[in-house]
Amino acid sequence: MMGRAFRAPKMDDIEGWKAAELLFLAGYRFWSSSGNLPTTRREALAFIADKPLKSEGERLNQRIKATYSSGI
Repeated sequence: MMGRAFRAPKMDDIEGWKAAELLFLAGYRFWSSSGNLPTTRREALAFIADKPLKSEGERLNQRIKATYSSGI
Protein backbone atom coordinates (compact mmCIF):
# COMPACT_ATOMS: atom_id res chain seq x y z
CA MET A 1 0.00 0.00 0.00
CA MET A 2 1.69 3.16 -1.20
CA GLY A 3 -1.06 5.55 -0.12
CA ARG A 4 -3.85 7.24 -2.02
CA ALA A 5 -1.76 10.24 -3.09
CA PHE A 6 0.93 8.12 -4.77
CA ARG A 7 1.52 9.09 -8.37
CA ALA A 8 3.78 6.70 -10.18
CA PRO A 9 6.75 8.29 -11.92
CA LYS A 10 7.05 7.84 -15.66
CA MET A 11 8.40 4.44 -16.65
CA ASP A 12 11.78 5.87 -17.68
CA ASP A 13 12.15 8.10 -14.57
CA ILE A 14 14.70 5.94 -12.76
CA GLU A 15 15.44 8.65 -10.16
CA GLY A 16 11.74 9.00 -9.38
CA TRP A 17 11.35 5.25 -8.89
CA LYS A 18 14.44 5.08 -6.68
CA ALA A 19 13.08 7.93 -4.53
CA ALA A 20 9.69 6.21 -4.21
CA GLU A 21 11.40 2.94 -3.28
CA LEU A 22 13.60 4.57 -0.63
CA LEU A 23 10.66 6.40 0.93
CA PHE A 24 8.54 3.25 0.94
CA LEU A 25 11.28 1.14 2.52
CA ALA A 26 11.81 3.83 5.18
CA GLY A 27 8.11 3.61 6.09
CA TYR A 28 6.75 6.72 4.40
CA ARG A 29 3.43 6.47 2.56
CA PHE A 30 1.93 8.85 0.09
CA TRP A 31 -1.11 10.34 1.79
CA SER A 32 -2.63 13.71 0.99
CA SER A 33 -1.34 14.95 4.36
CA SER A 34 2.24 13.91 3.50
CA GLY A 35 2.99 17.15 1.72
CA ASN A 36 5.53 17.24 -1.06
CA LEU A 37 7.75 14.19 -0.87
CA PRO A 38 11.11 14.06 -2.66
CA THR A 39 11.30 12.94 -6.27
CA THR A 40 15.01 12.11 -6.60
CA ARG A 41 17.21 9.59 -4.80
CA ARG A 42 19.45 12.31 -3.32
CA GLU A 43 16.47 14.32 -2.04
CA ALA A 44 14.88 11.16 -0.60
CA LEU A 45 18.04 10.23 1.33
CA ALA A 46 18.30 13.75 2.78
CA PHE A 47 14.57 13.79 3.64
CA ILE A 48 14.78 10.45 5.46
CA ALA A 49 17.87 11.60 7.39
CA ASP A 50 16.16 14.86 8.42
CA LYS A 51 12.75 13.39 9.27
CA PRO A 52 13.11 9.80 10.46
CA LEU A 53 9.84 8.08 11.27
CA LYS A 54 9.29 7.03 14.85
CA SER A 55 8.98 3.33 15.57
CA GLU A 56 5.65 1.90 16.72
CA GLY A 57 7.04 1.71 20.27
CA GLU A 58 8.10 5.37 20.21
CA ARG A 59 4.65 6.45 18.99
CA LEU A 60 2.97 4.37 21.73
CA ASN A 61 5.26 5.86 24.38
CA GLN A 62 4.40 9.36 23.14
CA ARG A 63 0.64 8.61 23.40
CA ILE A 64 1.07 7.21 26.92
CA LYS A 65 3.01 10.28 28.06
CA ALA A 66 0.38 12.58 26.55
CA THR A 67 -2.39 10.69 28.35
CA TYR A 68 -0.73 10.85 31.75
CA SER A 69 0.40 14.46 31.39
CA SER A 70 -3.19 15.55 30.69
CA GLY A 71 -4.29 14.28 34.12
CA ILE A 72 -6.33 11.32 32.97
